Amino acid sequence: MKADKGTGQKVTIKDVARMAGVSLSTVSRILNKSKPVNDDVRDRVLEVIKATGFKPNAVARSMILKKTKVIGVLITDISNRYYGELVRGIENASAVSGYSIMLFDSNFDSSLEMKYLELMHEKMVDGVIVYTRSSLADFGGFFERTGMPVIFSNISPGSGHSITLDNYAMSYKAVEYLVRCGHRSIACIHTTQDDEGSGRDRFSGYKDALRDATIKFDDKLVQTGDYSMNSGYNCTQNIVAAKVPFSAMFVVSDEMAIGAMASLADNGLRIPDDVSIIGFDDIDYAKFCRPKLTTVHQPIYKTGTIACNLLLKLIRGEHVQACTTVEAELIIRDSVKMLR
Repeated sequence: MKADKGTGQKVTIKDVARMAGVSLSTVSRILNKSKPVNDDVRDRVLEVIKATGFKPNAVARSMILKKTKVIGVLITDISNRYYGELVRGIENASAVSGYSIMLFDSNFDSSLEMKYLELMHEKMVDGVIVYTRSSLADFGGFFERTGMPVIFSNISPGSGHSITLDNYAMSYKAVEYLVRCGHRSIACIHTTQDDEGSGRDRFSGYKDALRDATIKFDDKLVQTGDYSMNSGYNCTQNIVAAKVPFSAMFVVSDEMAIGAMASLADNGLRIPDDVSIIGFDDIDYAKFCRPKLTTVHQPIYKTGTIACNLLLKLIRGEHVQACTTVEAELIIRDSVKMLR
């Protein structure tokens, strides 16, 4: 038995069935492990497959099974270390279940998000994980129309499914900690309010913690960034230039916090002696900064694995609760000074 049958044509599943003396459906069951098959029959089919070097056509199999064993992942910024760790968790969890991932980075462009989703639908991905600022409503009925299983992040998408942490509560806790340390003038770098989940809720936690501590909100101490180190640096430059005294900063992502630390140093301000700072996410850089960054820890890798496993449940038709919450905690390191 030769793979090209002497004609230059590759062996097909029909050839395997004919050579093994079984039906096409029997070969299909053995390849897909969908139903039990007699041991002698299975061994005979596998021997033919080995002898001919037959390789199943992935596209044809996906058409038959209506499954590609591929999940789509849509994120906003692959250069951000948060997303790198998150995608690693998704990829490893998918591999355990025999799935691969198709990754798309929208670079915060909502029009690209729709383009990529349509492309994933064309490629017949079995489901998608969406880690962007957009909500279910922003996709104009795409998921209702296609029936594609989806897990969103950090939002409550109505009839959809999401994985999140309590961004509001953890931001409130971080700013409350600064207040307990004696800080009354606390700057903030947040993100745009169309960042429905993490951005909006983290900024709300900051403002409400100030209010409950009877600290007046000062918009001169507030800047809007985009989660990057560069924006953290530039936002801090603007806060310092406003010449409004402040003793602490709450920054809604570690990448921006690290940029802020560089800006403070360039302006001759020492951390934490002159300015205390708290970040959010606990990326790996946080513990390697000097001083080490006090931050809100969220299990980024674990979140990726949970999101993937939730999506796989949806793909299998299993019940998944509307919103799954992961735990977070405030990690106290060296970047906050106790004033009293």
